[in-house]
Amino acid sequence: PQVAYQINVLALSVLEGYELCEFDIGDKTWAIDQEFFGSEDREEVIITELSEMLDDPSMDQIKVQNFKN
Repeated sequence: PQVAYQINVLALSVLEGYELCEFDIGDKTWAIDQEFFGSEDREEVIITELSEMLDDPSMDQIKVQNFKN
């Protein structure tokens, strides 16, 4: 990987209407980082790690990284 991020997240999948907003390891998504990429271009990333805090869901984190085929 060229870039890896650790991101604090909220589990929207527990809210009504957001049941499909659940992430799993290996899922692909997009990251926008204007400071790093120098523009608002998005970078395709893959989820490589999930950390769930059962006592405090506001502390949940995911780790993503970009990849090359």
